[in-house]
Amino acid sequence: MGLGEAEVTGLIGSPGEVRDEPPALVWRYAGDKCAVDVLFYFDLTRQEFRALTYRVEPEGGSEQAQKICLGGIQEAQRGGAKR
Repeated sequence: MGLGEAEVTGLIGSPGEVRDEPPALVWRYAGDKCAVDVLFYFDLTRQEFRALTYRVEPEGGSEQAQKICLGGIQEAQRGGAKR
């Protein structure tokens, strides 16, 4: 968290969907079995959006399940199979 849009793109890739949910800008990355929303908020000091939090669906999964979800999405973004 705390990354800018270019840094998140470099880490995960381009989002499949971008939504405006004031005051947040939400980037959605979807896999076959889960999805991750990265929520960006405008940083007045830096004058740019920064990722401050994220949501993993389905909710309630363990931290390990969330890491597996994100890893699967990263792999899919690089051209591998989705999880």
